[in-house]
Amino acid sequence: MDGRRLWRIDDTVSPQPGWGFGGGPFTAAADLDSDPGLAAALVRCRG
Repeated sequence: MDGRRLWRIDDTVSPQPGWGFGGGPFTAAADLDSDPGLAAALVRCRG
């Protein structure tokens, strides 16, 4: 855990779903549930 916040943006909030760490770049992801980058980020956040 490094103290950053991980944001998951779904299609109810934005026409372009994706994820990103607060203050970092946004990564578009058509399917958040199967995105390997989001899965890896979640593991990093949970420590």
